[in-house]
Formats: sequence, structure tokens, C-alpha cells
Amino acid sequence: MQIDMLDIRIARYFWSRAIGLLGTRSLSDRQGLLIVPCNSVHTFFMLFAIDVVFIDRAGKISRIVEQMRPWRFAGAKAHSCLELNAGNAARLGLQVGQCLSQLAHPVSEKIIRLDLAMLATLPGISSHRHDN
Repeated sequence: MQIDMLDIRIARYFWSRAIGLLGTRSLSDRQGLLIVPCNSVHTFFMLFAIDVVFIDRAGKISRIVEQMRPWRFAGAKAHSCLELNAGNAARLGLQVGQCLSQLAHPVSEKIIRLDLAMLATLPGISSHRHDN
């Protein structure tokens, strides 16, 4: 399936960050949750696996954890993290070093529509895919 747009909900404030995806039964391939600030996540009490994309202050992907099952913990040197449906990081071709500048400084607690055709890889960055 070709995915060209993602609707990303922003969790910027305490309660929205604390709740995250808890209570959510699933994510579609066109949905995501951006948690700001965030340098670690857990999947305690979650009902499904997710991909976690850690992003630094400049919007550069610093780590990708794919297929993170319930009852796991992950962290990275990051300013925010993007939680996606399991398998979406690979389907979208996301890579460590890639820049998601649209997600670097979200303005408010709302939904960002991310145009995936606009993604660009930064020159000189390792193409290491993921880290489980």
C-alpha cells in the first residue's frame, strides 16, 4: 500500500503525553502520534505493537525501533518521538539521519498533515535502517 500522507496528532501537554496511545485499539497506516518533548517511551498496557521514531531538535531521526511489542521500553537521544502503526517505518522508508523538519517544532496540540513526498535524506548521514 502506498502511503502519501500521515495525519499526526501532537501530544505536547502533560496529560496527552502521559496517556499517549493507551486505550487506543489500533492505529491506521495513515495515523501517528508525535510526543513532544520525549526521549523514551513504554508500551505497558498497550494492545498492539508500534514503530517508534525518535527525532532530535532539528527534526533528524536519531533512532527507529520497529515492531515494539506491548510491555517494552525504549529510549534515545531525542527531543520527540513519533509513534506509528507497526511496520510503517519500513513502509515509509524512514531511516536514521533522515530529516522530518515539519515535526521539529510543532506549534500546538493539533493534527499535522505530513506530506511524505517532501521527505529528504540529509547528506553524509549513515543509512543504518533501524535499531531494535
